[in-house]
Amino acid sequence: MEVRMCPIQKAPVGKTATGT
Repeated sequence: MEVRMCPIQKAPVGKTATGT
């Protein structure tokens, strides 16, 4: 949920496929 804002910074497991 919070990873949507900064997926590249808060996406350790790539939860959001927005930045990845």
